[in-house]
Amino acid sequence: MTPLDFVRFQGPSRGPSRGPLHTAWLAALATAVALGGCANMSEAQQSGTAKGAMIGAAAGAVLGAVTDGSKGAVRGAAIGAGAGALGGYVWSS
Repeated sequence: MTPLDFVRFQGPSRGPSRGPLHTAWLAALATAVALGGCANMSEAQQSGTAKGAMIGAAAGAVLGAVTDGSKGAVRGAAIGAGAGALGGYVWSS
């Protein structure tokens, strides 16, 4: 046994497990914040943002699935939707 065996990095603690109710509350909060952000947009901006999010989600899901399977598809869709929404908003402004 070496002296470094006592100092091994164990990684961050994950903490207590969160249940499905916690996830549902977070999803509801995220939805409310996202919809509230569109309140002061014009109809053209809302349309462009929605179209960008849909196109980005589809492209992200395809690229994520190709590179990392089903987990990558979900992650890619989420990232693509965010990037697409931002791009659609900027394009329609």
